Amino acid sequence: MDTKLSELRSVVAYLRKEKEIVDLQLELSKQENARLKAQIDHLSQSLDDTRATLSEVMWTINLHYIFSYPGSGT
Repeated sequence: MDTKLSELRSVVAYLRKEKEIVDLQLELSKQENARLKAQIDHLSQSLDDTRATLSEVMWTINLHYIFSYPGSGT
């Protein structure tokens, strides 16, 4: 009977250690997930800013082209 109890205690101790490891892995995964979401937000904002800048540049180029075209009245 003592052997069975000792084996059960060993199993319980092992499972507790495994649970602790899994809990730590889960916490690290959550932190990594939060970091990646923040990176996505930053990159999305950067992409939006770049698109806005490109749009402004293209508008300026088109405007310059229109007014530089012979016969445009300038």
